[in-house]
Amino acid sequence: MQTTERLIKNAEAAWLEPLQSHCRDIFKNTHLPSHDELHHSRVWNYARELLMQLAKSGVVMNEKDIEKLIIAVFFHDTGMSVTMQKDHGKISRKIAKDFLKDKNFSPLELEEILDAVEHHDKKDYKSSEIDKPGVTLQALLNISDDLDALSFIGAYRYAEIYLLRNTPVKDLSDAVLDNLQKRFQHMKEFLSFSPNYLKAQNLRYMATRNYFKDLNFQIKHVGDDLTTYNGPIGIVNFIKELMIEQKLNVNNACKQALLIADDFYVTNFFEKLEKES
Repeated sequence: MQTTERLIKNAEAAWLEPLQSHCRDIFKNTHLPSHDELHHSRVWNYARELLMQLAKSGVVMNEKDIEKLIIAVFFHDTGMSVTMQKDHGKISRKIAKDFLKDKNFSPLELEEILDAVEHHDKKDYKSSEIDKPGVTLQALLNISDDLDALSFIGAYRYAEIYLLRNTPVKDLSDAVLDNLQKRFQHMKEFLSFSPNYLKAQNLRYMATRNYFKDLNFQIKHVGDDLTTYNGPIGIVNFIKELMIEQKLNVNNACKQALLIADDFYVTNFFEKLEKES
């Protein structure tokens, strides 16, 4: 495990600052807090955790594989700076390819990175691009990305991007829960080598799932009046008003919501979101 930790530090020393800086520049004119450079940094933190968990189980990645992973992580959603649609991976690939054109990777290594970036968002887990056995770059990127879709940060990220894709609020829960379940089912299979780590992720999954279940329940009881700022619907309305319309970042939006809200469900959500962001 010490070897893996050292190799991660070596990869970070070489790549982390330039990748973070480049990712920040890509999003400087795009307000999309759910998928910007902070999302990419969190995904890298999850990738580090995965590498350490794998090392504990005896699976040690080499330095070149770790370099490929950190690069893929910091480019996977950069296409969101251009389009918020599901095919953003193709644009992410082009952005990554341009950055990597003069870097020291073989054609095969470069293609592996670019393929992982392009196909990271195929969440049916059935296409040939991601249905490969073992611990691949694609698998590590997908799982790391999926880990940021859990807990309160995950609930916020889902709500924001689905709203921006014009999903009606009344349909939000059903759309999210289907996607979330597929993500976590795949995650359970991949993380079966580490029961304790999987248990912790299950708790985070339940927090996201429970929020959207609660949202469905409230919508069924209030009918067509979705203007309340209380309960799960209130959280959606705060996200629309503060993040999407006023273009606040997550921390400032949480602070503003906590100043305004007088509903425990809402304040509890934004307190926890603030800690996770």
